[in-house]
Amino acid sequence: MKKGNVYTAILECRSSSSPGIYRVWETQKLGSVGATAAFDGSQVSPYGYSTSIQHSLYGEKTLLYRPVLLVHDLGGRPQDFEDEGYPNLLTGENFNPQFTKFFDFGSDDQGYRSFVEIRSLTQKFAEEVAFLSDRHKKEGGDGAVDLVAFGMGNQLARDYLSQNKKASRVHTYISVGAVNRGGWLADLTEGRIGSGSTGDTFNPEVANLFLSPLKKINVPSSGRDASSFPTLLSLSRSDHADLLELSDDSKLPPPSEVKYFSIAGNVSVRVNQNLLGQEVFGQSGLGDGFVLPESARAVCSDCRTVFDEELEVERSVIRGSSNFAASFDLPDLGALKFLHHRLLAAEEVKSRIKELLSTY
Repeated sequence: MKKGNVYTAILECRSSSSPGIYRVWETQKLGSVGATAAFDGSQVSPYGYSTSIQHSLYGEKTLLYRPVLLVHDLGGRPQDFEDEGYPNLLTGENFNPQFTKFFDFGSDDQGYRSFVEIRSLTQKFAEEVAFLSDRHKKEGGDGAVDLVAFGMGNQLARDYLSQNKKASRVHTYISVGAVNRGGWLADLTEGRIGSGSTGDTFNPEVANLFLSPLKKINVPSSGRDASSFPTLLSLSRSDHADLLELSDDSKLPPPSEVKYFSIAGNVSVRVNQNLLGQEVFGQSGLGDGFVLPESARAVCSDCRTVFDEELEVERSVIRGSSNFAASFDLPDLGALKFLHHRLLAAEEVKSRIKELLSTY
């Protein structure tokens, strides 16, 4: 598994004149993926060892892991990742718990700042990336850092990347449920009909059916300040100035320098309509109930993972004695796995994040 171009040979050195085992890390660049290094008695002098030392090759890669910095959504907390088991998820040979960090927005007299002007955190974010990068280099790594951002946390990651386009120190960037082009739930709440600048299927009539229940179900919970949810809606409108500016992919490092991936949820709604005895069917997508997959896409359109699930809605129009009556039978949204606020908890999403971080 390739994790960069620098590999490390682990030498176990046994001295005939001194008891004990001494582990020495020698970093060298190997010419190709899968190349190996071998050491024997004739090769000790370049490394400064006495001829009485025997050595054997234990492995050829440098640090198998890179630092991983995870960023929560507005209204969230760093503990969100801990609550969903990410410390246990990001374990194994490709990870080091000491290099897995959950970005902290900071606190004030009112407590944790779940809702804050995202771009005010960019400098702090840059310092955190630099700290992890420098520490990784001291351990023998190349200083590259992986980012995983959720929801509006992606605006922080994108602002950092745009301000450090030529020296981002980022290797892989995974966006989950990103609000890059606005949230339809926010737009519809503000009275705007449509899907903003996205090209995904979006039926305002169907969306309106789910507007109230989705607003309730996406309200931050678990002790967070639900009264601030309107702030999240306001900041995630497709016409918000920050979103418009940060949605410009040309301001980010090119895919040749940073590997981009996006993960999104999509609820496909099938409407079964009985109109005066005639069966009519329609299909529409609601994204993750907050943003559409197109809004959440990464810089490249072919590196997107969309997790789909389907709902059925029954709609009937019945002729009365003097008028027509319409009724809707909405399904239980509680069973959906890929709604916005549940994305981090979905096992499929967690497995995909680990797969991407382990592979690239």
